Amino acid sequence: MGGRLLLILVLLTIPGAADPGLFYRIHPNDAITLVLPNGHCEAKVVTRDLDELTVRLNRTTNVCGDRKSLVRLSRSDIWDVMDDRRSPDPDSAHCVIMAMVVAASTAGFAVGEVTGSNLASLSIVGVSGIAGALLCRERHRIAVFADRIVPAKP
Repeated sequence: MGGRLLLILVLLTIPGAADPGLFYRIHPNDAITLVLPNGHCEAKVVTRDLDELTVRLNRTTNVCGDRKSLVRLSRSDIWDVMDDRRSPDPDSAHCVIMAMVVAASTAGFAVGEVTGSNLASLSIVGVSGIAGALLCRERHRIAVFADRIVPAKP
């Protein structure tokens, strides 16, 4: 009798354990990848309610539907959420930063020599540094694993 009771308790807790813990991290304007049983598609979150997302599809696919169409994604249909926030690829970030430093140094030196102004040269180096930081900023995409999606009502 005790084994059956334990089995029933375990079966009753499985839906609670399948609840995606990172659902709360999905916000409007987030880029997400919808992973469905038949394939995947890229989308952008338009609205977020307590237990539901409305997303706009980025491309037409057989799995999700037409480009720019709205689909609803219920929390009960989502079985996992994965947020791939991590640092950029060290090799590509290093190359971009080095290219910006070389370009900024060369341009800053040339402008400083031509104009005779240290301020102009420093401003070019500063603007190049800001541009490099913008290019190397951390980008992330959230993967949402779901059983199904439903077309949203207009």
